[in-house]
Amino acid sequence: MLKPTEFEFCPKCKKNTATSMANPDGSGRFYCTTKHCGFEVPTQKQDMAKAMDKLADIKKKMFPS
Repeated sequence: MLKPTEFEFCPKCKKNTATSMANPDGSGRFYCTTKHCGFEVPTQKQDMAKAMDKLADIKKKMFPS
């Protein structure tokens, strides 16, 4: 079990009780460890190529040539 100082802030119950879990395929979840809270958000591994493409699209929209 993790020490209380190793937990993240849970936005639902406002306590330092959240942590994350990653699967080998890059997916995972960020969740609260308290039973009464039920906060959970699915996560996925970032793809840098997709992120760079999205950034380029944003730049084109902000600064058209």
